[in-house]
Amino acid sequence: SGCFEVPSQGAATGDNCGTSHGAADAAAGTLSLVEPLRTPPFRRLMELTCRTMTSRGAWLALALLAAVACSSNPNDQALDAYFAALRLSKTGGSAQAQLQQVDRCISIMPGAADCLTMRGNLHMQQDQPREAREDFDRSIGVVNHPYTHFYRAQARCALGDYQGALADLDTAIEGQPWQKSFYPQRALARLALGKVDEARADLERAGTPTGYSGAALRFVEGHPGDSVALLDVMTAKQSGGAQGSDFELLTVLRMLSYAALDQRERAVAEFDQNRLAIAAQRPSSGFEYWLVPRSCANAYLATQASASIKRAREIFAEAARRRAANDSLQALRDRCPSLDIKVGTADANIAWTQLAQRLTDGLLSENEERCAYDRLNDLVVGEVQAREIFRRYAAPILASSARASEHADRWLGSQANLLLRQVKLAEASSAVKSPPPATPPLLRPRPFWIANSTAGSFVVELVQMVNGAAVKRSAPPQLQVLDEHGLRTASRIAERQQCEKTSADEDECMPVGEYQYSGQALAPFAVAFEPLAHIVPITLQRRALSREEQLKHLAELFSEPAVLAPAQRETFSWTPVAGGDWIEQRTWREEYRPDWYRTAVTPTGLRLADCSLTVQESLTEFACTQGRGVSQFIRHVVYLKQRQIGGHDDAALGASLRYAAVVDGTAAYFFVVDWNSVPHLHVAFKLKDAWYEDVVASAPAGD
Repeated sequence: SGCFEVPSQGAATGDNCGTSHGAADAAAGTLSLVEPLRTPPFRRLMELTCRTMTSRGAWLALALLAAVACSSNPNDQALDAYFAALRLSKTGGSAQAQLQQVDRCISIMPGAADCLTMRGNLHMQQDQPREAREDFDRSIGVVNHPYTHFYRAQARCALGDYQGALADLDTAIEGQPWQKSFYPQRALARLALGKVDEARADLERAGTPTGYSGAALRFVEGHPGDSVALLDVMTAKQSGGAQGSDFELLTVLRMLSYAALDQRERAVAEFDQNRLAIAAQRPSSGFEYWLVPRSCANAYLATQASASIKRAREIFAEAARRRAANDSLQALRDRCPSLDIKVGTADANIAWTQLAQRLTDGLLSENEERCAYDRLNDLVVGEVQAREIFRRYAAPILASSARASEHADRWLGSQANLLLRQVKLAEASSAVKSPPPATPPLLRPRPFWIANSTAGSFVVELVQMVNGAAVKRSAPPQLQVLDEHGLRTASRIAERQQCEKTSADEDECMPVGEYQYSGQALAPFAVAFEPLAHIVPITLQRRALSREEQLKHLAELFSEPAVLAPAQRETFSWTPVAGGDWIEQRTWREEYRPDWYRTAVTPTGLRLADCSLTVQESLTEFACTQGRGVSQFIRHVVYLKQRQIGGHDDAALGASLRYAAVVDGTAAYFFVVDWNSVPHLHVAFKLKDAWYEDVVASAPAGD
């Protein structure tokens, strides 16, 4: 459309030809490409020619004159290369072909600002922000134009220089304050820096609070539902099957919004298997590509969306595992229809466990068993897959089966067989060669159990059970008293016998020490220590974990399935289920005769959705709502690392974990559990790198 074709960035302003910023700078003599055309007569001639040649009925004489003027330019080769690159960009030419022409332009004229800017944008298209930044710097050194600052801001965002990007956008807006397209980009750069209020002000000034940048603002503000609503409107306007960077970025933000809302199925639907497969060849089709800053448009995701990104990755990993398990089940069902296997991603884990149990319990016919093993051998190819299936579904059951080695040989081959042989050898070694179990360590110094208390005095029991033996202790003149209110000192009043009538003719007596104290009344389940013990109370963190923190904590705590040790009869653990929830399950050993038993896994009825979690060191307390209406109650359960160590459902008791202190250098946590409907006080303490549990008391010694 004339000698001075408008650069691609000029189209965004609505300018044409002589009024575009490219042509205006050229006419002013600031571009080295048009240095010979600086004089006013030529400038007016070129402007007139541009307007005439882009209208109907162009005057041939003026066109010829313009052609003569253009051809007389000593830098016409650089101009030709520049215009060739423009034509390629408008006709779908490859970025590589455009780069060749722009490189030729710059090699002839190193200070050609438009060519430098164009090459910078081509570098951005090819994910080369560092090279783009260098070209934009050089272009600004020749022509300090607002649009070049706008482009350099994108490169700076991609490089993580958000302050620098904001400075460039400020300069662009200062130069062209009427240019509304600058404001949403500055809003996005401000979001990357966490400047939410300023970002909102930019969008209000631009009049675009409902566009993509508005959806990003609502997402960062913690309103992912609003973000989804805005994005739904935008994507509905796209034609069917629309693709491209704009569409992909909308989809990524909507997927992250669904993840933040814990709407897992909708999040996964945004990037189905086909799209993820395409992403292997074209990364920009997948969501991971957009989680790395590419420009100011997505830079805020790297700084403000880490929690949603992590949750999204967990959701997609879980979906992939479910698909793999379900695909294997479907193949097994097709091959062995008589097995009556239920197929569905939500049932895959249960179906695998049930199949393993049916195999080991001998509940399949010979033909069904042979078919199952033959097909499983086809499915389990490669040691990694074999170990994963074995670990997740079969090991807890096969390890306790009398036919374990036989099943392992037929099902999972040498890897599983080796693991099972190790289990069986460990059992045999424990039964035949192991010495008697060592006496577990006790908390030292031993605490006194406060049997009962009033507002100003309490009684401690002086006989305690230590490693199964009754030990009589003396009553010190003073004691340190520890409860939920902290530490205080008590003085002895008396040492006496306290008797209770156990029958019509007999009394049972126990030596006790009576002490007096001042201040707030003792809380239930208080303990006392000798005066020389060094006691430092620990402040407990009572804040319940957020949903994200709960999922992370359980995933780390129960990364391995529960397996009974040789001497264990039961254990408890938590496992993920469909829908993103977790449930508690009991793994227990049912013996039919001394040499044959089976292991069963049953849910306890506790679901993470009904629970809150608090964590103290290596102890986790679950407070779970059970029942409905008048029968509703709170079940408190305490785990020491992966092992359940008790709980209670007495509403009057409240939290199981009562208080904690460092006792002579040992961290000790005191908690209440229910044994046979009687509350007991236990203590968990850490010696070196190992945790131990001890019973303080709750009833007379020997009870």
